[in-house]
Amino acid sequence: MIRILVIVVCMGATSAVAAPQDFARGSIIQTMNDASVQRVTLSQDVYEWVVQPGLGDLRVYNADQEEVPYALQRSPAWEDFTPWVKVPVFALPVQAGSNKNASNVNIELGDGGAIVAVQGGAATADAADQFLLDASGLQEPIDGLKFDWKKGGDSFIGKFRVEVSDDLHVWRIANPAATIAGLLAADANGRKVLHDKIEVEKLTGKYLRLTQVDGSSHLSIDSISVRSRMLQRPVRHYKTLQASANDNGFEFDIGGHLPVDRVAVRFPGSSYLVDAHLFSRPNDNAKWRDRGSRIFYKVDFEGMTVESDQVAHSIGEPDLRKLKPSNRHWK
Repeated sequence: MIRILVIVVCMGATSAVAAPQDFARGSIIQTMNDASVQRVTLSQDVYEWVVQPGLGDLRVYNADQEEVPYALQRSPAWEDFTPWVKVPVFALPVQAGSNKNASNVNIELGDGGAIVAVQGGAATADAADQFLLDASGLQEPIDGLKFDWKKGGDSFIGKFRVEVSDDLHVWRIANPAATIAGLLAADANGRKVLHDKIEVEKLTGKYLRLTQVDGSSHLSIDSISVRSRMLQRPVRHYKTLQASANDNGFEFDIGGHLPVDRVAVRFPGSSYLVDAHLFSRPNDNAKWRDRGSRIFYKVDFEGMTVESDQVAHSIGEPDLRKLKPSNRHWK
């Protein structure tokens, strides 16, 4: 068994030649084989103890206290997706009683399993609570769905169950209750919280079935688009930070040189909609860098809750520290 000693210096500078005892902090890593190249995942405390943003004060020594070369490799910070593509959508006939999978719905298939028509009773997209999606023409797995519906002046919130099938007979649940919402904010600007996407994971069936399982009204769907993930989702670890209020907004100290690519901010209260500017800087002496405007929201409506997604925010050197709210809406 080979032992590798990873040393993290907590000094402002390092000399060209240093020994393990010259460093303030380190940890021992035990490997399970004698391969000449080893891979180690750095823990969070490494990023919290280093003083150089690029981990330049990191050294690796073997069991004989000899310095060995190493290379740092980060997981992809960004997820890459294909463009949104519309798929054929069919409103399933509304069935009498509680059996929404009644056998008197006839589905006509064409070449390659494509859905040609759905028959079996009167149904319109305005009244339907169940929809059939034809994904038979897709070549890649589905990783997300995007809804487009008739957006009037009324607010809507509802939950949809997503199922997938290869033969229209055996169905498996991909997402039991995903929230879709379009909610008007209580301000004079007519702002609207639009939560129009459902996240799924590599669905490969030919057909998808969407069933509205909750909500006071039906969603009048115009179209549904899908997309695929081109890069594998990176493994992320989240850290909760406490806000420090000042005259300009709120500051958050990450407590280290952590690589940041996602930000979620929560405010007190059951419902809020906040326009905010994000700023960041690597240390207290640097100038704040404006990272753009974002909207964070949480809404409780008709017994359901919808929250804003995490903001994709890759900033190179991990220095996100400040949030400045500009306006608040919602009561």
